Amino acid sequence: MQRCIELARKAGKAVKSNPQVGAVIVYKDRIIGEGYHKQYGGPHAEVNAFADVNADDQSLIAESTIYVSLEPCCIHSKTPPCTDAILSHGIKKVVVSIADPNDRIDGNSIKLLRDKGVEVIVGVLEEQGHQLLRPFRANLNKRPYVILKWAQSKDGYMGKNDHQVWLTNPYVKVKTHLWRSEIDGILVGHNTALIDDPALTTRLVPGDNPLRIILTNKLVELENSEVYSDDLRTLFIGNEDHSLEGSKSHLHLGSSDPKELLSKLYELGISRLMIEGGAKTLKKFISSGFWDEARVLKSQITIESGVKAPQLSGRLLCKEIIHDNIIEYVQPL
Repeated sequence: MQRCIELARKAGKAVKSNPQVGAVIVYKDRIIGEGYHKQYGGPHAEVNAFADVNADDQSLIAESTIYVSLEPCCIHSKTPPCTDAILSHGIKKVVVSIADPNDRIDGNSIKLLRDKGVEVIVGVLEEQGHQLLRPFRANLNKRPYVILKWAQSKDGYMGKNDHQVWLTNPYVKVKTHLWRSEIDGILVGHNTALIDDPALTTRLVPGDNPLRIILTNKLVELENSEVYSDDLRTLFIGNEDHSLEGSKSHLHLGSSDPKELLSKLYELGISRLMIEGGAKTLKKFISSGFWDEARVLKSQITIESGVKAPQLSGRLLCKEIIHDNIIEYVQPL
């Protein structure tokens, strides 16, 4: 099952609003086939695992066990039901990490397989299975999976009020660009775009740039900023009425409510969203409860005054030390 989860994570954002799923076929403690859901609308993990079995091992499938990180689907959607593939191959034992939270499945596949005489075991590496599925659960609620990210000084400040202060080391900077390559959209508020003037790209690593999303009610102030003047895709959101051309677009949103904003972004195809600042924007999402994960970059630098970092109440998953910086990964309680 650990291998299933490792495989599932390889898909990254390519699955969009679909779940990340991995599958492994085992014959007498030997893996004879493995696969994962590679992209939105493509074959599911189980189908790819069956296709991975070489010709010499095809006769062993019916005597094998298939391990899957998520309950196999039993519905016709963009692909045929995976339960059909399992039954047609004569599999007699299926091991599942967790049931599918989708209302259309939610244990129905497990019941179907058991009714057909297949032994089904559920709950193996259950906590890891749930962690893997967190983005999918957010998407089931018709909103992106929201990652909050900010850097703060040793004395708890994000920066100064009127100029940029760089707090993290170059290695962490590369890591944050890697994070950007793993998301669909990156969001900042007006002051961050104006004062820090970030490019919000993946320029230090391979990978596609996310859609840049800027919350602003004073677009004219950003006309000399990096996000306005370059030729990369950028969406400006505010209560002003603008018509932009080329790579720039504007969405008129009468409310600053995070729930409405996230719903609109999901409709635009944003399944995973990172919010990089500033403090006011971060605090709004924290207070509303619309966040799924926070990555807090802690520096050894002290700056004594400035913009206070958000206060977060959550569950610390782990810490990562990168030279003189610490990254804390936090989830809501």
